[in-house]
Amino acid sequence: MNQTASRNDSRKTLQKYIVMQIPGATMVGFLLVALYYLGTLSGGLAALMMVGWCAKDAVMFRFVRSAYEPGPPHGTEALIGRSAIVIEACAPEGRVRIGAEHWSARSQVEGETLPVGEHVKVVAADGFTLRVTRAGT
Repeated sequence: MNQTASRNDSRKTLQKYIVMQIPGATMVGFLLVALYYLGTLSGGLAALMMVGWCAKDAVMFRFVRSAYEPGPPHGTEALIGRSAIVIEACAPEGRVRIGAEHWSARSQVEGETLPVGEHVKVVAADGFTLRVTRAGT
């Protein structure tokens, strides 16, 4: 991965973390404003507590960053690039086996029929239907 992509991923991770902190910070802000108007808290102390809350979020990012980083693909996206065997001819739609799982599949090449036993490769996914092509292509 090049440096630009790495920086973009880091920026997206930070943005995701910040967005996830907004509801909690907003709730604390409203609580501090309410306590200020009730006379329980001085304005300076309320502001200091809000700054402390935000500082806590900034410090915690270092420890929880990995939870906000993008993970490996999942669902049908994780199957892209995998090999499969046709178990029901794809003409145009059929079924393939990947490991112990059976999936609906459709040939990537329009009008192509993939016979039973053909080794194919998953090239895309449309919902729960996999797009496959002959393994050699």
